[in-house]
Amino acid sequence: MFLKAVDCEGQVKDASFIANSLIECIDVVGTQNVVQAITYNAKNCRAAGTIVEVTHNHIFWTPCVVHSLNLIMQKIGTQIDWVKKLYEEGEEIQMFVTNHHMSQAIFRTFSKLELLKVAETRFACHTLVLRRLVKVREALSSMVINGLWSVWKLAQTERALKVRALILDEKWWDIVEYVLNFTEPIMSMIRYADTDCPCLGEIYDGMDCAWWRK
Repeated sequence: MFLKAVDCEGQVKDASFIANSLIECIDVVGTQNVVQAITYNAKNCRAAGTIVEVTHNHIFWTPCVVHSLNLIMQKIGTQIDWVKKLYEEGEEIQMFVTNHHMSQAIFRTFSKLELLKVAETRFACHTLVLRRLVKVREALSSMVINGLWSVWKLAQTERALKVRALILDEKWWDIVEYVLNFTEPIMSMIRYADTDCPCLGEIYDGMDCAWWRK
């Protein structure tokens, strides 16, 4: 259940501030009724968890499952150069189509689905963008070979030509499918764990299955 929200405006959200906020709530609930503190996996949150564990030695700190999995996706997308390049190209297609009225109008004549935009706070959204691109691949292909596209004044710009080349590149789509396949276990766990329901036991089992599945 929801117990309390803290207005952090003007506060330095360091380890001490976060730990004190958690300990205050623990004291209200009763230390005997608390066994675990869960926060994001940021450095200040990890340090706050250590303070809580020292203050109450029967309480242990755990990083948020969804945040930790999202960090794994971030590592994949920032430290593997060819995956990073693929994500950037997928975002470039999405942005070009949605940022121009003509390209968006042509695209919508072939697809009932809209293209998704990347959320800066969730790196896994890049994978969702690629997944949506795969779903509307046929519509994208129809868009760039349509007569209206060929006479559009922006169709011959460098960026438009690059987007068209990517959309019609079979090898590019093969790489997209490959990335979606090997990140699917992580994405499945993010979807499963991103809930308010207690599911820790199932998460342990799900991570084991994800590890052995791919």
